[in-house]
Amino acid sequence: MDIKAWDEIHGEKNREKLQNFLRSNTDSYLILQLKHTDETAQESYMNYSWLEENGITPQFSHYDAVYTDTLPLNTDPEKLYVKFNIDPPEIYKGHSMSVSDIIALKVDGVVTCFYVDDFGFKELQGFFPDDYLKNAEMVLEDDYNMIGDGIINNGRKDSGINERPSILEKLKETPGQANPEHLQKAISRSAERGLE
Repeated sequence: MDIKAWDEIHGEKNREKLQNFLRSNTDSYLILQLKHTDETAQESYMNYSWLEENGITPQFSHYDAVYTDTLPLNTDPEKLYVKFNIDPPEIYKGHSMSVSDIIALKVDGVVTCFYVDDFGFKELQGFFPDDYLKNAEMVLEDDYNMIGDGIINNGRKDSGINERPSILEKLKETPGQANPEHLQKAISRSAERGLE
């Protein structure tokens, strides 16, 4: 397989993992690792203070999404770091987790990203481009007034209301508008027509 074909496949898998993470209905996590390019070579395995000293900010476009899964209860970046260095999942294809990797957590629809530093983790504000989060919100949000708040599918605005009342219920509530006997006959005729 030539390099161009490999890159096309790898890019598609990268996008699929990212979309699976953003579209997940459950709390989940995503492991991102730097791409192997000339542009990212100087950033590999560098701690966050080195990046700051050199005027470098971690860029979403420099990373590949290498693994995503459901976030186990009470799991934080530290527990994921240990897991991916001691006992990574068999299907995991990335290198052992190290400095310059990024862990994205989605908890209750809120995405938070952490840079793996030499000691601990540095939270990254605005690491995901707005268009990725907005697209995920557009696909999953129940209440379109909530698009752009950074929370993916934060539930219906009218969550206390289960359903809108049916037309039949509204007619029954309206006094003098419909004779219940005629209404019942109309419902029976409609049901019979639906079976023909």
